[in-house]
Amino acid sequence: MIYICDAIEHLKEDKEVSPEMKYQIYFYRSGIHIMVKNYGYAIEDLNQCTSILDKDEAHLKIAECYLAMEEHQKAKKIIEQRIKAKSIISNENSIKKDSNENVYVNSNNQETDIDENIINKKTTNSKIVTKEDPFDVFSKFNQNLEKIKIVEVEKQKKIQNMEIFKNMKFEEKSKLTKILTDKGIKLKQQFHKIPLNYEATIYLDQENIIHFPVLIVYEEFNTTDYLRDVEENSLISDVLDILFEENLPADKEKKYNINTVKCYLEMSEIDPILKKETNTYFPLRSDESLIDILKHSKVHMNGIPVIFIISQLTKFYTHFLKTKIILNRKSKAVL
Repeated sequence: MIYICDAIEHLKEDKEVSPEMKYQIYFYRSGIHIMVKNYGYAIEDLNQCTSILDKDEAHLKIAECYLAMEEHQKAKKIIEQRIKAKSIISNENSIKKDSNENVYVNSNNQETDIDENIINKKTTNSKIVTKEDPFDVFSKFNQNLEKIKIVEVEKQKKIQNMEIFKNMKFEEKSKLTKILTDKGIKLKQQFHKIPLNYEATIYLDQENIIHFPVLIVYEEFNTTDYLRDVEENSLISDVLDILFEENLPADKEKKYNINTVKCYLEMSEIDPILKKETNTYFPLRSDESLIDILKHSKVHMNGIPVIFIISQLTKFYTHFLKTKIILNRKSKAVL
C-alpha cells in the first residue's frame, strides 16, 4: 500500500504520466481499500478514476461499494445514471448513422432523400437494436439489483458478531477470560461486527502486558482503520499519533487532526425493554491509557476495543452528539 501511495504522489507531479496509467494506479488502490472494507477510501479513489477516464468499470465498483455499505439507493442511482448516459450516446450514434444512410446520391452526384417508408423502417430497426443492447453490464446489474440487495441482507444475517474466542478451545477461552477479568476488564456477550479478514488476537506477553487489536471508525466517511497490536499501556494520544502521521485521505477539508478530534469507545448490549441491540459511546481523554479506559466502571468490552473518531470542527460532530447515546463519565447515559 505504501508503494501505491508513493506512486500516486509521483504521478501527481509527473505530467508525462499517461491518463491510462493514472487511472490504473487509482483503480488498483481502490481494490486494496475494498479488500479491507474501507469503502469510503475506495470511493474516493474511484471518483479520481472517473475524473481521469470515464470508464464503466469504475462506476460499477462505486455502486458495489455503496451496496456493501447498504446504501442501496445511491448504488441504484449510479447505475441508472450510467444506463441513461449510455442510452443517450447510443441514440445519438443511431441518429448519426441513420442520417448518413438516409441519403441517396443520383447519377448527377446530387443528394436526394430516399423514400420515407425506408427511413422509418431503418429508424425503427435502429431503436430495436438499441433496446436489445442497452449497455449490457449496467442494465443486467440494474435488473438484478433487488436480488443483490436480498443476497447482501442475507449475508449480513449469516455473519455472526465477531467473537474473539470464536476459534479457541475451551481451555484457551477460559485462560483469556481470566487474563482479562484479572485486569479488571468486564466482558459482554454481544460482540462487534468487524470485517472477517481482520485478524483479531488478544494476547499476554512475557511482561504480563496485554496486547489488543483496535478497530478505528470514522463514521462521517464510512471508513475504518485497524491497529493489529496496541499495548494496554498505550495512551489515546499515542494511538492518534499513529493514525494522523499522514492526513486522512477522505478529509478534504482538513478538519481531522490530533488537536481537533474527539474519541469515543463504542459498547454494545441488548436493551431488555426494546429487546434489540443498542450502542452507547464512552468519551475518551487523550491522556488516559487503553487499560485504564477498559477498567472504568462504566465500560465493558465487546470482543475488541472499537473507537469512533469525530472532528469537533464538523457539522457531523453535532449530528453525532444528537443521535447517539453518549455516556457522561460521572453520571448516567444521556441522549
